[in-house]
Amino acid sequence: MIKASKFVNIQSWIDEAPKDWNVSPLRYVLQRQSRAGYVDEQLLSVYRDYGVIPRDSRDDNHNRISTDLSNYQLVNIDDLVINKMKAWQGSLGVSTYRGVVSPAYHIYKITSSDVYPAFLHHILRSEPYFREYARASKGIRTNQWDLGSYEFGSIPLLLPPLETQKKIASYLDRKTEAIDALIAKKQRMIELLEEKRSALINHVVTKGLNPDAPMKDSGIPWIGQIPAHWDIVRIKMISQVKRGASPRPIANPKYFDDDGEYSWVRIADVTASQDGFLRQTKEKLSYLGASLRGC
Repeated sequence: MIKASKFVNIQSWIDEAPKDWNVSPLRYVLQRQSRAGYVDEQLLSVYRDYGVIPRDSRDDNHNRISTDLSNYQLVNIDDLVINKMKAWQGSLGVSTYRGVVSPAYHIYKITSSDVYPAFLHHILRSEPYFREYARASKGIRTNQWDLGSYEFGSIPLLLPPLETQKKIASYLDRKTEAIDALIAKKQRMIELLEEKRSALINHVVTKGLNPDAPMKDSGIPWIGQIPAHWDIVRIKMISQVKRGASPRPIANPKYFDDDGEYSWVRIADVTASQDGFLRQTKEKLSYLGASLRGC
């Protein structure tokens, strides 16, 4: 058994808290729950970035759903849900939804009226607590770390007065909502720039740089018009197929230019692609040569 000794103990962080804040082991304010048989409830998922949300609200959860939901555990609003294998990564949160989760998760009910659920959600998803989950987890490798109920219950909870908890939670809800909105706008801007970049590349490699150049039909529907002085050639006419390991700059310098890039396509660059396109990476140029020549 190996514990994450490199992580700083949470006590040093608690010592810096305001003096009127209390400290209590989590087991004093939480109680482990086990409620199965609610097969008609909606499925919930626990995300590092979002906490507990309906599973069908996102399309990036690829974990297999059991055909038998009778063992899935009921989650009530304000229950704490923990992925005990990934708590140290932030996979936990206080739920604002009622539903069911995998029996692999741990569910806790808040038993103290001195705990405001939204505050508990934020503090248990803060970086110092992530470090503490890692320290308290057991396992040989990180992907096998397991945060047991006893170890979790022994973690100290920093607990301000109830009104202070409400103010902190309200402030964080407003601020994080505003930040999330900004992130969404930036993400959309990135998507638009990527579309613009792709359109620019596609236009230049099929139309050239001279907008006044005479054009002709390429005879290929997905390419369309190309400059009249360009040729269309089959890739097999300008390349060779060789089996074996891809060359490396040191061992095969003749294949590479001064920047270490090369005109080479691995089988994996084609077969591993999920979208039907040639896979390209920064490390490998994966360049087929000039399928359109004369530019």
